Amino acid sequence: MDINLGEKRAEEIISVKLEKEIRINDEVYDLISNLFGEISGKVKDVELNPFQIVLLLLSTRLLSDLRSLRILATKGYVVSAMNIACSIFENTLIIQFISNNNNESRAKKWLEHTNEENSVWKTGGMLNDLKLKDTKGVFWKYLCMFKHLNPKIMAVLNITGNEKEFTLNPGPNYR
Repeated sequence: MDINLGEKRAEEIISVKLEKEIRINDEVYDLISNLFGEISGKVKDVELNPFQIVLLLLSTRLLSDLRSLRILATKGYVVSAMNIACSIFENTLIIQFISNNNNESRAKKWLEHTNEENSVWKTGGMLNDLKLKDTKGVFWKYLCMFKHLNPKIMAVLNITGNEKEFTLNPGPNYR
C-alpha cells in the first residue's frame, strides 16, 4: 500500500475513534502555545530562578512532544506515538519531582547535569519519592515496553500471521 494512502486511511479511522482526545490535545496545545507567545513577547530583562528556567524548558519540550504525539497517533504510527507518550510521562514526572516543595536545588541539579549517558534521576526513584510507584508505575512500565522495543509489543503491532507465513507492517497501523 502507498504510504500516503495508508496514513490517510489511518487518519480517517483513528480520527473518528479518538475525536474527543484529538480535540482536547489540539485545545491544550493552542492554549499553551498562545500563552508562551504572550510571555515571550512581554518578558524582557527579567531574572528567572533555576526552577522557573527548568519549568519553561521542560514545558517547551512537553508542548512539542504533545504535538508530535497527536501527529504520529492520528497517522497510525502507534509504536512511535507511544514512545513520545513515554517521553511526555517522564517529562511531567520530572516537572512534578522538581516542583515538589518548589525545590530549587533539584532545578539547579537538572540545569548543571552534564552526564550524557544517564538522566539526572532514575524514573523509579522519582516515582518512589513522589509516592506514585503503585499508581503511575504500572502505566510507565507499559509505555516503556513500547519505548524499549519489547518484542511482545513489537510482534503484536508490526507482524501479522504466524511463524510459517507472516507480513511485516512498517507503515501506519490502524487495527
